[in-house]
Amino acid sequence: MAAGIAIMAGSLLNLPVANTVTAAVAGAAMTFSAFLMRSYGKEKEENSLDRQVSQQI
Repeated sequence: MAAGIAIMAGSLLNLPVANTVTAAVAGAAMTFSAFLMRSYGKEKEENSLDRQVSQQI
């Protein structure tokens, strides 16, 4: 999504292709890392909830 927005903005603003590609790659990398960290955090949270439940039993 972020890469598409960067490409569209670059084409509308007539930016050089190298700058547009760099912005698209940076946007894609940030989006991917955010999803990766979110899934890692969710997994860690689920594990801690499982431990709390097992300790209460």
